[in-house]
Amino acid sequence: MPTNFGSVVEDLSPNCTDPSRKSLYVITYDDQQRNFGAAQQYYGIFWSEGPEAVNARAIALWPEFDGYQGELGEDFRGHRDSEENIDGAATKPGKCYSGFACFGYGEVAISLAVEELSVNLIRTLQEVYGTNLLKEALALVNKCPDVFDEVMEQLRKNPNDDALKKQMHDIIGGPEPELSNT
Repeated sequence: MPTNFGSVVEDLSPNCTDPSRKSLYVITYDDQQRNFGAAQQYYGIFWSEGPEAVNARAIALWPEFDGYQGELGEDFRGHRDSEENIDGAATKPGKCYSGFACFGYGEVAISLAVEELSVNLIRTLQEVYGTNLLKEALALVNKCPDVFDEVMEQLRKNPNDDALKKQMHDIIGGPEPELSNT
């Protein structure tokens, strides 16, 4: 597993002076493919003008999984036996990356993906918020308003509140929020 997993916060577009052109992206990882209730894990959160730089970052992580150990300590180094899009060749320009590989003759299945963080992904937003990565990312580009914690807490209680979605969108950017139109 990557050594700095869950602690990476970085601006991959440091020369972009217009923060409205940047979005937040997360690199997610799942090694519990058979457990549909398992929470995703996060490698890190990134500011970027588009997904390409974050995609490259995710693809570069695959060699670190080659030494992955199974639950019983099995060493799967060099035993990647099935893979899909680990080089990113099937990822269309402007789209987020998703790849998959099996290790140890199917003993462990790992998926690695890039997601653009948005108000529309309430569950992901809450999980990333719980890791404090989101607050670190906002602070990185001086977008950490005093109201952030309050808005996040209110969104947890009222995930369908359009006014709260708009307010959070103003803070984190990303795709326009899906509104209920009521």
